[in-house]
Parts: sequence; C-alpha cells; structure tokens
Amino acid sequence: MPESPEDAQDFSEDDSEDLEALLLHVYHINPIILNLTFDKIASILRASQKYGFESIGDAARASFQELYPSDPFAEFANWKRTEEAALLSVKYFIEPTIKPLLYTLITEVGLGLDENEDPNAPINDQPLPRHKEDTDLQINANIVDRCRYGFHKITQAFTPSLFQPTNSDILAGRWSDLVVIPALQHSWASMPIQALREIRKIDWAAEGVCGTCCLQKDEDWKKEAEEFWEQLDDLLQLPDYKKSNVFRG
Repeated sequence: MPESPEDAQDFSEDDSEDLEALLLHVYHINPIILNLTFDKIASILRASQKYGFESIGDAARASFQELYPSDPFAEFANWKRTEEAALLSVKYFIEPTIKPLLYTLITEVGLGLDENEDPNAPINDQPLPRHKEDTDLQINANIVDRCRYGFHKITQAFTPSLFQPTNSDILAGRWSDLVVIPALQHSWASMPIQALREIRKIDWAAEGVCGTCCLQKDEDWKKEAEEFWEQLDDLLQLPDYKKSNVFRG
C-alpha cells in the first residue's frame, strides 16, 4: 500500500523535493503541464508512485513521453540525462520510452560497450532478466547489460545491408566512397537509424542517380529505418520487461 504524506517519516532531501513538486502540482501552483523539465517530471513520477496518486502519475508519464518520444526520426543526439531517464522508464514501466532510451544509450552514449570487444562476435547469452523487486542498482545493471547485448544484436543485424547493399550500378559505384568509408569512420553499423538518416542526406542526384531513382531510394531508406525501429523490440529483448510484471513498479 502506498504511504500517505502524513505518515511518511525519515524523509531524505530528495523525498522532500519530490513531495513538494507533487503538492505544488496538486494545488495548481506549479502544474506539470507548465513545467516540462526532467527534474519536475521525475519528482512527480516518484512521489505519485509512492503516495498512490495514479492520475497524477499518468500525467507525469505522458509528459515524460514528450521528452523522449518513440520516434525513429527523433534527434537522439540532443537528448539529455538519458541514463537517469532510462532508469525511470524501466522502473515505472513507461513502455513507449524504453526502446528509444535504450537505443540512445547504445548509439549515442555507448553505455556498456567495451572498445576492445569485437562487435560481430557471437552473442549466445540472453540479457539479465528484469524482476519487479529490483533495486535501482539492479535496474541500472540490467540496463547496462541489455545495452551491451543490444549493441551486438543491432550491429549484426544492420551490417549486411550497410556493407553489401542491393543498389543500381551508379549507386553501387559510389557506395564505397559515400557510405562505406563514413560508416567505418563513424561506427554506422551499430547506429542504423542515424546511418540511414545520413545516407538520405547525400545528394545522390549530383552523383548521377536519376530523379525518380533518388525519390524511390529515399523512400526505401525511410521505410528501412521504420522497419528496423520495429525490429529493435526483439533485438533488445523488450518483451522481457512485460513478462517481468513491472507495471506500476
């Protein structure tokens, strides 16, 4: 049972700040909709969960999703405090944000990656299971482990289409210089959404590709990004989070 504010004792400074944010929202002094900052949303998420304010928790979840949308065309590189956000998304099972945050930690932060490890080495083990009673430390360990696992799975899945594409003669002739070399320089094999975004930015018409072909290839690469985004559910073993029955923490 969630405890009531009247009965709560031994507050930490963080607990007090969370409760203050919750009360300011309840009394319409500083509602969450007018203050979509990470700290404000995180405080209300924690306090609403602790004290059983379900509808307020739902509002905080919706605001959290605005900060970290599940969109393959989002600017992941511009997201802030993604490690803290990933902890909250898993702990409180804000399902739409789990995939984009884990993907961002893998591709933009490099969480859990070993530079000396072969990204194409076979991965037979499964990521650590998630349990409802996990502590924050255990959740963070699970996230790091899942990022490491996901990095290998993503790289193995995307490498063939990046380095062995099926293209027209003109496209294939320029693919090595315009795609393969940047891919090797910037580790595109492990960041497919960003890689496809960069490939779409190339002025293929200037390279001799006909206008109709350029439009078709752009649509193909956009569709490939969308399909890979859906594939991430399995590559990151996201169904495991549902099986762990972590709804509402």
